[in-house]
Amino acid sequence: MKAILDKLDIADYEFLIGIIRSRFNLTNDKELKEALEKLESRKTKKNKRELIQLLEKEIRYLGSADIAYLLRRMFSDESGVQFQEITQDVAKALKINISKLGTDEEVLKDIVEKYTTRKFQSLDSEQQQELLRKSGASKKDTEEFLKKHAKNISIPIMIKLLGVKAVQKLVTDIVFATISNYIGKKAATKLITEVMKKFPAWRVWIGPAMWIITVGWIVFDIQGPAERKTAPIVLYLGLCIIREENR
Repeated sequence: MKAILDKLDIADYEFLIGIIRSRFNLTNDKELKEALEKLESRKTKKNKRELIQLLEKEIRYLGSADIAYLLRRMFSDESGVQFQEITQDVAKALKINISKLGTDEEVLKDIVEKYTTRKFQSLDSEQQQELLRKSGASKKDTEEFLKKHAKNISIPIMIKLLGVKAVQKLVTDIVFATISNYIGKKAATKLITEVMKKFPAWRVWIGPAMWIITVGWIVFDIQGPAERKTAPIVLYLGLCIIREENR
């Protein structure tokens, strides 16, 4: 997980910490915030490494039951489950079949692509058209795509016919809609607004994502308490991997 976190921008760390922050669990919000501020004031490898170590620890904790985590912390230096276990649990909760043989990056990307494809397929035709148009696809391309591939939608086909940018924006909208359901629309709007103000480059990548948060199309289908914390993190990390591949 450290290698994945190392590729992220400071804005991504800020957003992840915003997702993690909660008074209902045992995460060390204060320590995370202090490490982030330290990195923002002085962008050194040491400061980045310290923040990444803290983030990894907290994400692995979120994949654990609180009691199990406390026992690990009391009797061992190993606190929290392995990242591979977290991704497998999230995939299972999202009802996604993924290979256990790929790298962490490949698994994260696979989860995001399969999840967003299924969510897009669950929308009615009118919703699909609006989502595609908001993602930058032309009306003509949108109509032709849905007419020919309504029953056979996949990310590769969408990229081929609609372009990388449009599909990446579509995936981004669905992921952020899901995250907003997890942390609450009001909290999501506040968090996204704050990060956008602080990091203009992040805003350019996200684009006008706010609209999808308010429409309520994307129903959050996680019921278990652990996955309600880890699924948004896993989806966001997978989204960042897709972003990095297309920069």
